[in-house]
Amino acid sequence: MNLILLSADEIGDDMTVTLSDRRSRHILKVLQSRPGDRLKTGLINGPQGTGTVAKISSSTVVLTLELSAAQPEEPPFDLILALPRPIMLKRILFQASSLGIARIMLIRSRRVEKSFFDASLLAPAQYTPVLLEGMEQSCHTWLPQVSVFNRFLPFIEDFMEGYTAAGLRLLADPVAGRSLATLSVPADCQRMAIAIGPEGGWIDFERQAFLKQQFFPVSLGGTILRVETAIAVLLGQLMLLRQLSCS
Repeated sequence: MNLILLSADEIGDDMTVTLSDRRSRHILKVLQSRPGDRLKTGLINGPQGTGTVAKISSSTVVLTLELSAAQPEEPPFDLILALPRPIMLKRILFQASSLGIARIMLIRSRRVEKSFFDASLLAPAQYTPVLLEGMEQSCHTWLPQVSVFNRFLPFIEDFMEGYTAAGLRLLADPVAGRSLATLSVPADCQRMAIAIGPEGGWIDFERQAFLKQQFFPVSLGGTILRVETAIAVLLGQLMLLRQLSCS
């Protein structure tokens, strides 16, 4: 835990917060903090700053907060993901929030088992703690917005018709003829939407539907990667391309 994340409703009018959960246990047992120590803190979807340890007990920690006025920028990536197995989804959610994702859209694909949509992890109360852990790891305060679409056609024909958040849309596709190395990212560093299919890949109907929505197919090369690995590789390369275009 490299960042103590707080929600606005936890903070008192005097800019103090009392913690008595896993965060306080981390402060007491892992960091072994003492009164006067300053810890890196952040407000969910808000600024970062410091929290000075004011009081401690065997199970609680009181922090006095000093938060910056600067609000975080919305991360430049939206992730469209064919819903993976629940055990893999948990790792992916952690990765995505660690890397900095604004929106995560979990969708149905022909090669996605219908039963995956019954997973308890798709409930906000279950996936939000996983996202928060990823944010704490990487010191991000932006909580990704998660949407679930259990039918492909309403997503691609209805939702995507009105989706204008990202000007650059990429379809990760092993059969694509072009790699990311040939991609030209506009100098204005516009937002990107990245669609990643199941491990078996998109079927041709789904591929064509994305192309109709102005998605540009790209390949990561001849290596076949697990979805969670492909996400990390793809986002890492896109971050670098975006930085180079802005330099």
